[in-house]
Amino acid sequence: MKRFLNGPELKLLFRKAVMIFSLMLVLVGSVVGTSVYAAHAAGSVGSPTDPNVKYIGRWDTSSSTVAISYWGGAYLKTAFTGTTVKIKLRIAADIFVSIDGKADILYKAANGTVNLTHTPLHAGTHTLRVATRFQSDFIQFQGLILDPGAKTVAPTVSPKLIEFVGDSITAGTKDSKEALSDYAWLVGEQLHVEHTQIAQGGICLIDNIHCYAPGSSIGMSRQFFKMQTVAFPNSPNWDFSRYQATAVVINLGTNDNTKRLSDTTFQSVYITFI
Repeated sequence: MKRFLNGPELKLLFRKAVMIFSLMLVLVGSVVGTSVYAAHAAGSVGSPTDPNVKYIGRWDTSSSTVAISYWGGAYLKTAFTGTTVKIKLRIAADIFVSIDGKADILYKAANGTVNLTHTPLHAGTHTLRVATRFQSDFIQFQGLILDPGAKTVAPTVSPKLIEFVGDSITAGTKDSKEALSDYAWLVGEQLHVEHTQIAQGGICLIDNIHCYAPGSSIGMSRQFFKMQTVAFPNSPNWDFSRYQATAVVINLGTNDNTKRLSDTTFQSVYITFI
């Protein structure tokens, strides 16, 4: 006569089955040198949260789906394997792209999925740097598309960083490549260190004296402490724990001088700012 399992026996059998299945998963993961979690992690290759994508400058990385740069000359850098690379951008921006340290190529109003390698590269590992052209450009980075099976690689990042603070001279206004051909960018590149340009054309140091920048009543003595440019009057504060500059170069005062402020007033605000 056949005997049917009762309720407690069925529960015990179910528990044993779960334990055996769990053990099989662990053993399989050990044998192939991976795990269920590692498989999920592989999906982050080239994404905004990929640890091999390094952000230099003031970036909003609070979202897992898009990283947004602010201030001209902000850039990201990484390395990758394979022969092709595409970048995904959420909005249009003028960007400069350098692959393998070669001359920067301008992509005007780049938007959507942008092919950065119309001619495939040789097989191997390559470097990539993407930078904003000017203070009005914001990279909204949604990820990279690589060859099947390709991966990102940690890029070389200098432990030193110089932060340049200024007005149009530092922002690269009317320079041939704007933010990428002003003195701030060139100095950083020639010293082989990372660099940022917290600069806005027309801005004064002193607040509320109506200089010629957008949001003209905002001075750098206030906006320097913000994530975004003066185009964003409600910008959140910048988290200075994100990076520590090795040196800060301040080049301000030209626009303040047009307002004929007294030397004493400028000096007082300047010392407080420093």
